[in-house]
Amino acid sequence: LGVGMREGSRKKLLWNVSESVEPGLYWHSAAGEEELVRGALHAVEPPPGALARGCALPGQLLLKRVVGLPGDEVCMERASRALRVRGEVVSTLAAQTNGGEELVPAWWGCRVVAPGHVALATAHPRSCDVRVLGFVNRERVLGGATLVVGWGTGREEVAR
Repeated sequence: LGVGMREGSRKKLLWNVSESVEPGLYWHSAAGEEELVRGALHAVEPPPGALARGCALPGQLLLKRVVGLPGDEVCMERASRALRVRGEVVSTLAAQTNGGEELVPAWWGCRVVAPGHVALATAHPRSCDVRVLGFVNRERVLGGATLVVGWGTGREEVAR
């Protein structure tokens, strides 16, 4: 959840309590049209469907890594439930949520990231990201996020 630090500031302190990335406090630097880089962590406005699927609360920002840019091939493999980007396994998708509900991918097979969109993911097997929500409009990527203080495992890794 984002909390503004001061009026007019382009930085905000985000408190992440999800397991998608390490729980903790993150600096979020509001950005304009900077070039996105694979592997970079960003604050993201939840895409359509995120609230209905229980992936976000109203007003909440998500923290996700950029894993695919326009022109990249992104595949969801049915047998292994692996997410591949440019041929490399980035993560896998669990079969169920922590609550026992089925996690259904946005698609099976391969798709190419369209212009104006990105693929966002984390290594967590239950993360609501490209695997569940599909590609995200570039305009929803609001700027970089940097961990300031973490209280998690530090285990979040994703292919760059």
